[in-house]
Amino acid sequence: MCGFAGALHVDPLRPPADLQRAARWIARRGPDSLKRWTSPDRTIDIIHARLAIVDQGGLAHQPMTDPDTGTTVAFNGEVYNY
Repeated sequence: MCGFAGALHVDPLRPPADLQRAARWIARRGPDSLKRWTSPDRTIDIIHARLAIVDQGGLAHQPMTDPDTGTTVAFNGEVYNY
């Protein structure tokens, strides 16, 4: 099962140390990739550890960002009718 964690930073110049600890903790849940996304204003961080079962290609790496809107998402699940 994949794992993900996120953080909202009060001070964008000092990310919380707990975020690195969370990344180490969830890394075992998704050995296929561990990716981090930081918002442009550095106030939000999302970390996703991926366990590739169905789609083992690189297009399924998360967090995913829509290039047109900049919307970013990380989720644990499966998209049907793909």
